Amino acid sequence: MVANGGSDSTEALAGENLSKSKAVTFGSISGTSSTASAVIEELDLEQTPEALLQNVTTTVPLDTSEVRVSATAESPEQAQELADAWVKVLGTNVGELGDNTDAPGTAVELAPVGQASLPQDPSSTDPMVLTAAGGLIGMLLGLFVVIAQAQYRRR
Repeated sequence: MVANGGSDSTEALAGENLSKSKAVTFGSISGTSSTASAVIEELDLEQTPEALLQNVTTTVPLDTSEVRVSATAESPEQAQELADAWVKVLGTNVGELGDNTDAPGTAVELAPVGQASLPQDPSSTDPMVLTAAGGLIGMLLGLFVVIAQAQYRRR
């Protein structure tokens, strides 16, 4: 989020405060089904807006004018593409809201900082690792039950 304009420190402070308050609003707009529908259309996806909303998280860190978008998908490339499209659509939606000015000479606009970074690690664990861990935990629980029964029978 960028506050433009302002010829003195008072206008600059007003612009900064405006951008922080607008960031919260824009973060809320990001989580709507209309944003998801526009992204579905943009990427030609075959999902419902509600399902797509489960894959995208928008956060606004406290006392900042940042709007952070993160996405999950089947591949890192798809997650990156989804996040980039989400930011693009969010910028369009924000632009359609109309006047984002507080005082003469101060305007707020949503400006992407850069492209979404490509995730380096998967966000979920490999199913083989989960299966092996489950088997190990099951064997340990079974061993515990056998030892507990043997101790109980000795009394």
